[in-house]
Amino acid sequence: MTRLWRVLGALVVGLAATLVVASPAHATTVNFVKTVEWPNGYIIEATVTNNLVTPITGWEVGFELPAGEYVELSWNVRVGQAEPHYVCVNTEHNGSLRPGESTTFGFVVITTNKPGMPIILYP
Repeated sequence: MTRLWRVLGALVVGLAATLVVASPAHATTVNFVKTVEWPNGYIIEATVTNNLVTPITGWEVGFELPAGEYVELSWNVRVGQAEPHYVCVNTEHNGSLRPGESTTFGFVVITTNKPGMPIILYP
């Protein structure tokens, strides 16, 4: 019986740890706005908002670009890619967000066809 209680205790501790550690992407929403467009590209300004009642210490945004488009440069974010999939991760200065707080970042997209819009995968 004592062994059963130890196993159950370990299970409860494991579940509590799982519930406490949440993915940063699930704590945020993102809004992409195309602010400028020209024949060979466009600029996206994105706003990330913490929708939880607790602070977050990091976030990431995943998106895909239409064929023939790529991110040329970005600001206020670190960008990783495996075309056409991109992942934007907070920088040191904008990762912590209190409840209801937002931060912005942006990027320039170069295109060889008619400018499209990124397809947001997450958050």
